[in-house]
Amino acid sequence: MVPWRPDDRLSDPSHLPIAPLVWKWNDNFGDQTGLPYRKSLNKKWAQVSIWLRVSDFCFDSYIFQPLDDARNLLFALLQNQFDSGLKLCRIPTPKGFFMYQRLNKTSAACLLSLAVAACGGGSSADIPPDAPTDLKVFAGKGQTALSWAPVARASAYNVFASTKAGTQGVLVGSSSSPAFVDAKTVTNGTAYYYSVIALVAGVEGPASAQSGPITPMSPVVQKIPNTGQTASYAAGDNGTHADINPMNFADIGDGTVSDKVTGLMWQKQDSGEAMNWYLAVPYCAGLSLGGHKDWRLPSEMELQSIVNYGTFFPAITSAVFPGTQSASYFSSTVYQPAPSFAWLIPFYDATVLWGYQSAPGYARCVRLGAPNVQSFNDNSDGTITDNVTGVMWQKQNDAITRNWGSAVSYCSSLALANHRDWRLPTIKELNSISDFTTSNPAINTTYFPATAPVFYWSSTSYAYATTSGWGVAAYDGSVYNNDKSYPGNARCARQAQ
Repeated sequence: MVPWRPDDRLSDPSHLPIAPLVWKWNDNFGDQTGLPYRKSLNKKWAQVSIWLRVSDFCFDSYIFQPLDDARNLLFALLQNQFDSGLKLCRIPTPKGFFMYQRLNKTSAACLLSLAVAACGGGSSADIPPDAPTDLKVFAGKGQTALSWAPVARASAYNVFASTKAGTQGVLVGSSSSPAFVDAKTVTNGTAYYYSVIALVAGVEGPASAQSGPITPMSPVVQKIPNTGQTASYAAGDNGTHADINPMNFADIGDGTVSDKVTGLMWQKQDSGEAMNWYLAVPYCAGLSLGGHKDWRLPSEMELQSIVNYGTFFPAITSAVFPGTQSASYFSSTVYQPAPSFAWLIPFYDATVLWGYQSAPGYARCVRLGAPNVQSFNDNSDGTITDNVTGVMWQKQNDAITRNWGSAVSYCSSLALANHRDWRLPTIKELNSISDFTTSNPAINTTYFPATAPVFYWSSTSYAYATTSGWGVAAYDGSVYNNDKSYPGNARCARQAQ
């Protein structure tokens, strides 16, 4: 497909795929509140309307400012070549205009689809979305968890399950993000095949390639590694209990590292090349290393499992994972409140936060195991057991705010359900009960009712400044540190298995 060139003029309109146009802008661009707006372009040859939608889905962090930015943004779109399957409009532009805002390919392709009227008429909503790709299904106890690559313009996804290969089966649910947990229609021991269809304004696209067979089963306990922090800053803190599941790695000698606690196998050294999330996912899926080709981008919790909170710059055991950047590494976990974001860990100190999928970051690939499909058991005595990690939890905390030291003491002295070995959880343990498929709060409220969407203390100190401690924001599951005098909540834990 030939891109638009500045020397294209109306003298030879035959090369244009549609009637040639000359831009005539109405400077009243309108109130930019995120709603669709129409810009009319009039000339004797044709009259078309271009619909633009200002939204994170299309423009990431870019927001229209003056009219020239909007004009140049559209010019940037028309000057580039895309593999979107749509006809590229080559529309001449008056002299004197230039582009100073660069779009990434995904954002520009999205805008192109929304501006499809300029390419021959019609509504972008009439164009079916692409088929979802990279569908992965993981089995749990009485449930399956699915994830797939986001589809441009998709507003929803329908998930289908079948017990027979090659048949679509029945609709088991819908999701607004590229992830879904099927906990209602599955039976342990039965094999299932899944497919996903994306929708745009109710218009269905083609189905994804079918994934399966996958068989739900009772989960195998996957222990949570300790944090690597061995120094103690208060009785009962992370350092006091550093002997619980200490981090333990083995270098296989072929560019891979085996985690003896989780059973996961890791890429020893990443490529050293910065990439966005859209490239990180296929990079890991296409990796061939150590004789294995089933690599994937790790989930947020898997990536956090190799963090060493006893050090920083980078917050990892460098002897095991040499060359790790003190920069952001992507996880495969999509940020539920805004699907154009993904969870990532900046390894300068191992905060866990979300960032734009289009922003640059790094990727370290993993294989074996599966992203944690949460499975809990209510013990009917004020405690909850995590069937996957083997950790027992206080079902409902007392909602009293405490500083870090008081939170450590509170859990160490707690007597609950005939147990007196309670403790404030490590930051990895506390993060393990976050539910990234929901928010406000980001936790399963069936098992952890009345959880306030506030900061919860862990027993892990911040190695860079030990007057601060790590915690989890229960609103969305973010992990960050606060001064130890900060009033936070506390939910206690103990080792049940």
